[in-house]
Amino acid sequence: MYCVYTDTDVPESAGNLDHVFPLSLGGLDSCQIWADRNFNSDVGSRVDGAVANDFLVMFARQAADARGHTNKPPVPIFRKSKMDGKPVQVSFGKEKSTVWDAMTRKDIPDENVAGKLLSSEFKVDRAVTARFLAKVTLGAGYFIFADAFRKAVDCEELRLIINVDVARDRHDQRFWGMETKICDRWHPDRHRTEAGRLAKTCCEVIRRSIFIVQYSPASVVFHVGVLGQYIGSVIMPVKADVLPRDGGFMGGHVLVLGPGEMERMSLLQYLQTLSAIAEEARQAKEGPQSVPE
Repeated sequence: MYCVYTDTDVPESAGNLDHVFPLSLGGLDSCQIWADRNFNSDVGSRVDGAVANDFLVMFARQAADARGHTNKPPVPIFRKSKMDGKPVQVSFGKEKSTVWDAMTRKDIPDENVAGKLLSSEFKVDRAVTARFLAKVTLGAGYFIFADAFRKAVDCEELRLIINVDVARDRHDQRFWGMETKICDRWHPDRHRTEAGRLAKTCCEVIRRSIFIVQYSPASVVFHVGVLGQYIGSVIMPVKADVLPRDGGFMGGHVLVLGPGEMERMSLLQYLQTLSAIAEEARQAKEGPQSVPE
């Protein structure tokens, strides 16, 4: 059976099913594709696991109670924190926050925390985000379009990004002329351009994981949201005009995942749904409008 991640035929003895979005990030058993087992294991920890443990994503996971294979409840933790200059960890539970003393290895009583100055830091690895966006785009694109996806875009560029090592590949000429572009959640275009703001809104209005395919004349754009958080977009030139554009694919296609059952619709249908949600919110805020006599 074919594995789009490695571009090889993988026998049953060497493969397994991969959740396009991992369970810990809103993935569902109804959205899986065949994958090389070694690739799946490596990317599961190096890419999917890294995003699942992202401090900001952790809050979305906690709100949705999105658990992985271990079934452990997600708890955001500031591991590099200090209280009055001493090393501590701050855990944000659903009911209360806890400060853990790294020296005594015990929780600090609330009365000893009150009024204290806490400082924390966390690291955002944009390379991890790029790998995740490329992996989801490759997997979800193939899940939706099958072989038409392989003909429409340069899948090899996505594979290169999945496996990129910034230090190792800094001078790799294969990346210099790459036509695939990535706009992550930290990119200034997310706020600066109308297209960026629209993509962010489409991924965050509903508190679910989502994969959006958006058609344009010479390219196709893929937007990725995790449990109500915009993660980023992948822009790719179209090599062949083979992707469907009617019916459930008018304007593009949308894959809505967990929490809840998987839903599929055209981008036009999804935008109409968002418009209805916005109108309901407006009416709830402003109250019923009186009709002049």
